[in-house]
Amino acid sequence: MDALLLGLGVVAVGLAVFSGIDELIQFGTGAMSARSNAQLDAAAERFAQGVSILGVQAIIALLLRRAPQTFRGGRVPVGPPPPNAAFVLKPGLRATRGGFGVGEGVTSWWGEITISRLGSATDRRLVALHEAVHRALTPKLDILRSFRVEARAASYVRSSLRKYLEEALAESFAQVAVHGLRGLLTGIAFPVRNGYVTLFVKQVTHHGTLKPVVPEAAGLYLGSPNVNSWLWGVYFSQQSPD
Repeated sequence: MDALLLGLGVVAVGLAVFSGIDELIQFGTGAMSARSNAQLDAAAERFAQGVSILGVQAIIALLLRRAPQTFRGGRVPVGPPPPNAAFVLKPGLRATRGGFGVGEGVTSWWGEITISRLGSATDRRLVALHEAVHRALTPKLDILRSFRVEARAASYVRSSLRKYLEEALAESFAQVAVHGLRGLLTGIAFPVRNGYVTLFVKQVTHHGTLKPVVPEAAGLYLGSPNVNSWLWGVYFSQQSPD
């Protein structure tokens, strides 16, 4: 990602992007080693030069960035790719009578869909359309495909907001396709009603731990607010404070 951002910076700003980054490096080393007001002022001059070259938004993005939560905690096992995986992955769809209830289905991390044969034609169409959205979001091209599949799996597993958005999108698409706009609200409420996430409080069930989506969304919205020149970090914890 750093290489990609640097390449985009060269396209957008020109070769001056290297001068701007050098100014930021000089600012950081100067500020860390400063022992007097004069040395701090000199570091501040470097920072000002970097801002003038790269722009305010680029500086904010560089200074406030942090490792995404979805990459913490190790790799998520996604299993091997399908044996017929070519340069362009073409996942299949199959129906079965065993292992699923009416209107149930699953999409593997590699996009392979399995749905239940049970229920009416409408039930089967709903689940097929729902799972088709998951398949559409699966990386297809064999360019860093394994990494992209693992990154998508980690994001889905560890981010309640990411899980809510994908499940709500999939069910809303299926409901609107079958029932029209009156099915939109059903799709929006689907991830909460069907136990993918909760709204406010973490909940432990026999299926696993359900994470709340509202606190994560609020933290993403708030970010790190700057109040009276003080930068505040916003965190959420299930435990009461000391």
